[in-house]
Amino acid sequence: MRIKLDTRRSLQRAMYADSINAALVAGLVAAGARSEDVVGISARPWTFGIEGRSDRRNATVIHSVTVSTPDPELGEVLARIKPDEVRCASDNGDTLYFGAARREMIDTANAKNPELMVAFASPFALPFRKQDRDIKLYADALDDVDLDAALRAGLERRAGRNLDVSFHIDPLSRKTDVTKRVVPLRKSPRGTIYLPAFSVPMTFRGKPEDVAFAFLAGLGSKTRAGFGCPIFMK
Repeated sequence: MRIKLDTRRSLQRAMYADSINAALVAGLVAAGARSEDVVGISARPWTFGIEGRSDRRNATVIHSVTVSTPDPELGEVLARIKPDEVRCASDNGDTLYFGAARREMIDTANAKNPELMVAFASPFALPFRKQDRDIKLYADALDDVDLDAALRAGLERRAGRNLDVSFHIDPLSRKTDVTKRVVPLRKSPRGTIYLPAFSVPMTFRGKPEDVAFAFLAGLGSKTRAGFGCPIFMK
């Protein structure tokens, strides 16, 4: 299941990805999801991405939010979500209310394909461990990690099974089309927590069911926080 909440009739602004996650979680729980299904280590796989722009304060002006899941039960909940219930008022200063948003169902039948080329509605973050394996870091460049192995490992962990899918970036795209962003994830007592993340045209190859799973579940780390949401190439 994949939907889009079009907010252009009532633009929303957020400084932190965490605030958008909180608003979506509120909407999913109101639509019937259990909190443990959408947050925490046992949550079902889902992801979201933002279409918008930055304003003068570097806040994201949200034009639309794409939300998707490969999980059938969570998909039924997502189909029932009401824009009026997608809201949050955070102590980080963000206040979001999607009541005026127009909900659209997105046809993802073409994702079930042995080969699929995608762009990204939200950039993907890659885990990167150095000497201290208890400290989780994030790759600052694509050359720092084995991209295919890192993406597949995270995806298989969320799927709970092995997947027949691989991820490829054309050499020319790797040299010319990689966009890096440093995304403000959330506000903490020590200041804003940022994550480096990347967008680049990418090809998925493998078993059609597993390619579709990757498309709907999202790639990399922090997918439920709004990272790694693939979209069809235009």
